[in-house]
Amino acid sequence: MGAKQRTHQSLSLLRPMRILSLTVLFSLSGCTLIPAEDLAPPPPLALPGAAQDEETGALQAEQETEPVVRQRRITGLPMPASPVATREIAKAPVSIFPQDEVEDIVLSIHNLPLPTFINEVFGNALELDFEMAPDVSDRTDLVTVRITNPRNRQGIYELARGVLESYGVLLVRQGDYLRFVLGKTEATSQPPLIITGAALPSVPESHRPVIFIRGLEVITNAEAYGMLRSIFERDSRITIERDNARNAVRFQGPPEVVQQAAEVLDMLDQPLMRGRHTLRIEPQFIGAELLAERLSSTLKAQGYDIGTAANNTALVPIEALGALFVFAPSQSILSLIRQWIPELDQVARAGEQGKEGLFWYRVRNTTASDLAATLNGMSSGRQVGGVRETDEDRRLQGRSPEGAQTAQSGQFVVNEARNMLLFHGESDRWQQLLPLIRELDVAPEQVLIEVVVAEVTLSDEFRFGIEWALREISAAGAVGSLSSVFGSGAPGAGLDSGGLSWASISGSGNTRLALNAFASSNRVSILQTPRILVRSGEEASVRVGSEVPIITRQATGDETVEGTSAIIQDVQFRSTGVQLQVRPVVFSDGRIDIEISQEVSEAVPTQTSNINSPTILTRNVNTRLSLQDGSSVLLGGLISSSETKGDSRVPLLGDLPGVGQLFRVDSTQGGRTELMVLIVPYLVRDGRQAEQLTESFRSRLRFIEPIESDSRQYSPR
Repeated sequence: MGAKQRTHQSLSLLRPMRILSLTVLFSLSGCTLIPAEDLAPPPPLALPGAAQDEETGALQAEQETEPVVRQRRITGLPMPASPVATREIAKAPVSIFPQDEVEDIVLSIHNLPLPTFINEVFGNALELDFEMAPDVSDRTDLVTVRITNPRNRQGIYELARGVLESYGVLLVRQGDYLRFVLGKTEATSQPPLIITGAALPSVPESHRPVIFIRGLEVITNAEAYGMLRSIFERDSRITIERDNARNAVRFQGPPEVVQQAAEVLDMLDQPLMRGRHTLRIEPQFIGAELLAERLSSTLKAQGYDIGTAANNTALVPIEALGALFVFAPSQSILSLIRQWIPELDQVARAGEQGKEGLFWYRVRNTTASDLAATLNGMSSGRQVGGVRETDEDRRLQGRSPEGAQTAQSGQFVVNEARNMLLFHGESDRWQQLLPLIRELDVAPEQVLIEVVVAEVTLSDEFRFGIEWALREISAAGAVGSLSSVFGSGAPGAGLDSGGLSWASISGSGNTRLALNAFASSNRVSILQTPRILVRSGEEASVRVGSEVPIITRQATGDETVEGTSAIIQDVQFRSTGVQLQVRPVVFSDGRIDIEISQEVSEAVPTQTSNINSPTILTRNVNTRLSLQDGSSVLLGGLISSSETKGDSRVPLLGDLPGVGQLFRVDSTQGGRTELMVLIVPYLVRDGRQAEQLTESFRSRLRFIEPIESDSRQYSPR
């Protein structure tokens, strides 16, 4: 009789059970990114030596006198070793349950707090005795994990232990019970999730990492790992690992990327993909579709079968990635393809050069006028006999300047009504520029910038500001010294001059931890938390506050009203509150440069004049910084002091010299506050590229028929 699979929907258990199947509603929302840890199981990927030049897409004119060596990226993935051999050399985990137990536990967790996850899995499902260190039980990081195949208790134990290690929680066996403490394993060089802050509830769900483990039914996990790494090698947001003990693949990353990787794996885990060799080609001069057509014609002429049959070679161009994927039944075919790529990846074929014509390109993701300005600016001066010909030279010869919007040869003209580029020139010049045009025709990235403006009340103990105070505060949940957040310098070193001090960290976890530490002592007040979404390269601003009337001039007029001279006042309105101006620029590696201007102002009673008008207290920060997606920076050091003196006296007696002190009470009140600004940028990526990737694989690999099995399908809902 087959194993009976049991599920349970609630988080509270009503009756004891030996083996519990824990199923919590699992749902994912799509958007984007957090870079995760990449293990390096054998064999390593064969990366080219000049990978740093692959993103430039630089195209040189054919008139150059010196030869130019261009690099195209060809990544070959040799067939990995058998997973059976890998399992033999792997270190066997400690077994606390019988290995031959029935596999009837399916784990599906969605956004459970870390302590709740530990209690549900190790306490309720596995029925183990344990204790959590205080810094673990206080964590609010959320856990999302799902497996497709049932496991026994030992399998769930090993799985949960691996999930906790990625969060920075270690499992220590102490006699007959388990203890969970914060720590970091030696096997990883990446910071745990509780340090990066990527799994905090305040992080958008689209950026919060999920863990998905999919069992394979046909191909080995070594084959799947090689193919998936070839496809997703440029996407640092996702981690792909092999589970050799289960012939499964483990994904960790943002929900959308994990979903796309799982869908691609569904198409690869088919009988016809067993034993296939993979090659990734990134052409430099022509598109992936055109390269696939030329390569297909060339191989067919040599007698090779190209198509979707069992022993054929499959060519899958993915324009969204600018890459051509080759799935071949043997390494010899891949070697032949490598030899043909330099010949086929050419700007123009023989017989096509020198012909002039009219060409057009419909711009899809930006404005045609911006593209035309960039492209025409490249050819604003030409090389004539080794000397650059300028617009002034052309005017002296009676010719139009290069930048003019005319239909002269080699120039771009814009049709704004259709957002279209028109080009009149030689065909080889057009083919040379076309890859560059496609590379420029991309939607600009968008950045969601979150700014937390907090005011910290400083006491005598913390008079030097938050940087100094962090050394003395023991905040729950910290890994290591909180003062290490601010680098290797001594705390307070940046405050000696009274200027602005700042500290950059790898994630927002410790910074928010510091704010929580002050909040627990009632020493912090969150003034505002503005969030703003802006395109890369654009400027955006947000203002939250009010207009305050201020008397700027006061004078006595010549006219009198009922014997009283009229008072003339000039009144102006000043904006107070929180003002934020940002201008981010997103780079190809996910780094974000930000120009930021933050101002906090408020109206306070004036102490410097007798005019009944408030004084505007203003504190502002202007800076330029560079951050990674989801990381943070803490700006501090803006400390202000205030002092108020007053007295309470008996009329007349309190004014007497000497003895008047006996009839009055003098009071002095002072305060010191520090303004802190925490900045966290989130890169909002375009999800269409991931959709195009999946659809391209579906349409090209038509021989794949998905296997109907509910347990292995990945669904976001």
